[in-house]
Amino acid sequence: MLIAIIPRISMIYKYFPFLFLFFLPLNSSYAINPYENITFYQLDNGMQVVLAPSDKAQNFKIKVKVKVGRSVENINNLGVSHLLEHLLFRDGRFEEGQTYLQLIKENGGSINGYTSYYETGYHAKIPYKKSDWLVKQFSKMLFNRDIKHKDIQRAKSSVELEIGEPGWLSEKLNRDIFGSYSLRYFPEPGFFESEFGIKRQYYTDDEQRLSNRKLTYDELIKLYKDYYYPSNMILFVSGNFNPNNMISLIKTEFGKYKKRTGKTVDDDIKPIPNNKPYLRVEQFPFFSPYINIGTKYDNLTPQEIYILYSYLDYLSHRLMKELRNKKGETYSAHVSVLDRFNSGYGTVSFETTHDAFNTNINYVKSLIENETRKNKFQDDAIKEALKLTREQRIELAELDADSMMRHANKYHTFRDKYNTTISPYEAIYTISYSEYKEGLKKIFNPDNSYVSVWMPYKFHKLEPYILYLTFLVLSIIVVKKMYSRTFDETRVAWVRETAHSPLMIIEIITFLIISMFLYSLIISPLDRYIIPSSFYNSLTLFPYYLYNFFTIFIYLLIFMGLLALFPKKIIVENDNLIIKSIALYLRKFKKESIHSIDTISLFRLLISPKIWFNMKFRYYNSDWKIWRKGLLVKTKMGKTYYIGIKDADETKSQLNTLLLENN
Repeated sequence: MLIAIIPRISMIYKYFPFLFLFFLPLNSSYAINPYENITFYQLDNGMQVVLAPSDKAQNFKIKVKVKVGRSVENINNLGVSHLLEHLLFRDGRFEEGQTYLQLIKENGGSINGYTSYYETGYHAKIPYKKSDWLVKQFSKMLFNRDIKHKDIQRAKSSVELEIGEPGWLSEKLNRDIFGSYSLRYFPEPGFFESEFGIKRQYYTDDEQRLSNRKLTYDELIKLYKDYYYPSNMILFVSGNFNPNNMISLIKTEFGKYKKRTGKTVDDDIKPIPNNKPYLRVEQFPFFSPYINIGTKYDNLTPQEIYILYSYLDYLSHRLMKELRNKKGETYSAHVSVLDRFNSGYGTVSFETTHDAFNTNINYVKSLIENETRKNKFQDDAIKEALKLTREQRIELAELDADSMMRHANKYHTFRDKYNTTISPYEAIYTISYSEYKEGLKKIFNPDNSYVSVWMPYKFHKLEPYILYLTFLVLSIIVVKKMYSRTFDETRVAWVRETAHSPLMIIEIITFLIISMFLYSLIISPLDRYIIPSSFYNSLTLFPYYLYNFFTIFIYLLIFMGLLALFPKKIIVENDNLIIKSIALYLRKFKKESIHSIDTISLFRLLISPKIWFNMKFRYYNSDWKIWRKGLLVKTKMGKTYYIGIKDADETKSQLNTLLLENN
C-alpha cells in the first residue's frame, strides 16, 4: 500500500517538501533528494529519455545506451559490437583525420564509449553553454550512418591497440587452439553459474584479437541495422540545462528518426538459486589472511537491497572501530555488493593478522548470526545503521553533471530492475524498523551464507616451500617406481644407445603439450565439482595444499608416462631383451617370446600396412632420414616394435647371436 502511494507523495513533495516528513520513519532526518528533479520521457519513436538537470553544475553530460553487446556474438563475429563502437566515432562527412573524438575535444569537451555484455554506451561532457551543440552531434553520430569501407581498417587498428595483437602461434595457425579448447571444454564455473545457474560463453584473448582482424563490412552493417534503432536506446542528459528546452531539442534531433522494429537482446534471464551456503577456502601463506563474509541474495525488493547495504555499512563501520582502531588487527574493512539480474552477494571484507584469523572470523560470524537470524539487532542500532547509509549514499550526493548522470543511471536501473516507480531516495527513507528486521532475517538466511577466505599458514610461513618440495620429491620417487622395472645390472651382456634425430626435442615439446591436455581432462572435473563443494572447503587440513599436491602428482604421472614412449637404450641381460625409456620405464622380452630381429627403413615401413597394423606405438623411430634402417623386433604374439638405432645391420647381427641362434 505504501509503495503504491509513494509516486503521489513524491509529486506533492515537489511543491510542499515539509509534507514528506510525515511519511518518513520518526528516526529519519530531512535530506536533499538528488532524484527529485530526474524525469523520464518516451519519444514517439520509442526512444527512452532521462533528464537529470542541476543548476549547480557547470557542465553538461550526455549518454546513450544501446541495448546490445557481446551477448549477441559468437566465435564467427566475436568483437563486432566493440568494433562498431569504435567505428561510429569516425564519419565520412569529416575531413581526413577528424573524428567525433577530436571534434568534441576541440570544442572543450571529452567523449568516450564502452562495450559490455548486454549494452554499448557512448558518453560525452562539455561546458553547459554548448549543450545544444553536443546533443546535435550525438544525433548525427548514432543515426543514419553511412559507414565507409576505408574507415573499418582504421577502426580495427585502434581496437587492436586497445586489446593487443594475437600471439605468434595463434597468428600462424589463425586460431588459438590450446586456449580455446581449454576454455570451451574445461570451463571452471563462475559464481553466478555455480550459485544461480547463469551461464555465459567466454572466449580467449587471442580469439578476440584474431576475430577483430577478420570482421567484415557486412557483419558490422548487420549489427548496426539490427540493433541501432530508437526504441532500443536510452538517452540520458545531466547537468546545467533548461528541462523544457532540452526535451524540445531532443524531440527535434532524436524524435525525427522514424519508429521501426529490429532485434532485441534476450536479457530476461531468471536466476535459479541453489539454496546452498557458499564456502571457498584458499591458502596463500605469502599474503595476509583475508576474510570475505556475508550473504547471497535473490529477488530482493527495493527496500531490502538498501537493508542489505545498510547492515553491511554498519557492520564494516564497527569492524573498523573494533579491529583497526582498538586492536590494530586490520587495515580496512569495506563492503562489496555484486549484482546481476537482481541476484548476487553482499559481503564485508577485511584483512587480518595470522594470530587473530580464527578469532576474527568467528567474531563476525557470531555478529551476523545474532543480529540477522536471531533478531537481536536493536532499534537504536537500526537507527544508527540507517543514518550511516543515508548519509553516505544519499546526503553526500553531489549535484554536478557527472554525479547527476550517475543518479539518473541508477534511478533508471532501479526502475527497470525492481519494476517500480519509486526512487532510491524514497526506498531508503521509507524503511521501518519492523521491515528492517524482517528484511535481515530473509536476506541472511543460513542457506545463503557466503564465506570466502584466504587461510593463513598453519605452522610457519615457509611451510608451503617445504611441503611443495617434499611432495615433489615424493611424487618423483613414486612415479619412478610405477614406471620402472628392475633388472640385474651384474648380468648385463650388451648395451646400445638408440638413435634420435635433432627433431626429437620438438617431439618432446609436443608430448609436453599433450600431457597438459591430458592433465586438463583429469583436473577439470576436480575444478568443476570437487573444489567448489562445501565438503572440500570445510576440510581444515590444508585443503589448498592438498589440491596442489594432487595436481603435481597427476602431471608427473602423465608427463613421465608419455616420456616412456621414447626408447633410450636397448639392453641384453640374462637372456632377456630390455628396452629402457627416457622415463626409466623398462620393457622386458624373454628370448623365448622373440620371433625375429630384422632391419627395415622407415620408408619401407610407411608403405607396409601389415607391419603398421601389428606395431606397438610405444617404440618408434624418430629419425627424419626415412631411408635409414632401424631395428624391427617381432614377438611370437604377433606384435612388432620398431627402434631407431645406428648401424642397424650390425646391431641385428649381434642380437641374433646373443638371443636367437641357440633359441
